[in-house]
Amino acid sequence: MKHTAENTKVILYFSYKDQIPITLVKDEVKHTNKGMIIHNTLINQPFGKEFSVKDNKFYLLPESKFTRVEFDKRRTQIIFEPDTAIILSYLNLKRADSIIECGTGSGVLTHSLSDSVPDGMVYTYEVDEERYLAAKEKFSSIKNITTILKDANLHGFEQNEIDAVFLDLGSPYNAIKYAHSSLKNGGNLCVFVPSFNQVSLSLSIMNELYCNVRMFECIIKKYNKSTNKNDIYLIDDLYYHTGYLIFGTK
Repeated sequence: MKHTAENTKVILYFSYKDQIPITLVKDEVKHTNKGMIIHNTLINQPFGKEFSVKDNKFYLLPESKFTRVEFDKRRTQIIFEPDTAIILSYLNLKRADSIIECGTGSGVLTHSLSDSVPDGMVYTYEVDEERYLAAKEKFSSIKNITTILKDANLHGFEQNEIDAVFLDLGSPYNAIKYAHSSLKNGGNLCVFVPSFNQVSLSLSIMNELYCNVRMFECIIKKYNKSTNKNDIYLIDDLYYHTGYLIFGTK
């Protein structure tokens, strides 16, 4: 059975809509709207164990890439879980692959790319210096992520013979061409764009340079069970457009 340890990142799960992420530190205390959480009581405990604070029950759960997304998306615009799943699948990533990501942003997708290529490398480009510095600090302990401050949409990429490239830019048109130069033969490109105008321009370039060009829009609905009944209900019935994913192979 897997247990927590000091410096473990965990989720205090009270309900689907009420989850608290913390990093366990010896002798620390976290004050929440549910009550005071004493870290020492959660260290060396099995995941899945039930606890309570002021009669509020919660479960001790491990952090995952999906819970990481849930909390990061409250702070900034990110690539959401369903889109991430399609990106990782259609880029056909393998353990030792090298990847270029252009548009680091919050770094949520960067984490997922890194997890997918544990023996490879992720080169993530960011043009905004503040976001670059935040990402560099965030990934300082992850050996297979290299953060680069550069406008690759204007000046291109520094790497060659890359297995996959992901672009998340407002105007990715030059970067689509630069990606072709950096990719190895058979390498895959994914372009994320939010509007049909960007789709049209991106497709016109990709159809000239790449083969097997495909486009997806991913829509997801989340359901939950009522706490008092066995009823299943739709958590959110609104339609959310995130963007379009365009793939091509060199």
